[in-house]
Amino acid sequence: MTHIIYLNDRPYRICDVGEGRCIMVICSAENVADLYEEYNGKYERGCRLIVVDVSLSSTTLEKGLTKKTMDDLVNDIHLLVDIYWLDEVWIEVESKVGMLCEKINAKLHGRMRFYPKLPNE
Repeated sequence: MTHIIYLNDRPYRICDVGEGRCIMVICSAENVADLYEEYNGKYERGCRLIVVDVSLSSTTLEKGLTKKTMDDLVNDIHLLVDIYWLDEVWIEVESKVGMLCEKINAKLHGRMRFYPKLPNE
């Protein structure tokens, strides 16, 4: 269930499962063998879950991001959202990098919502 894809020539591990509202988790999970096993039970059922592991692209969220690395990651996430034709996506960045969330939100022009604040439908 986990695939490696290249966005702007940078590799990412992606796990995409489910249907419905889309929750995207951006993480650095270099020590996690199976993204599906690790993340599927942590989020609500009945949603589409896309886990984006940035560790293959030499990006470590925990140690901080340079401006260039952050800009590259934002552009790659924007490309992924466009590839999947997502009109609305709820995003959680595991390491709570506030500036990264703000930049992704600005790049997606209002298509992003912050997880876990899901609407009551």
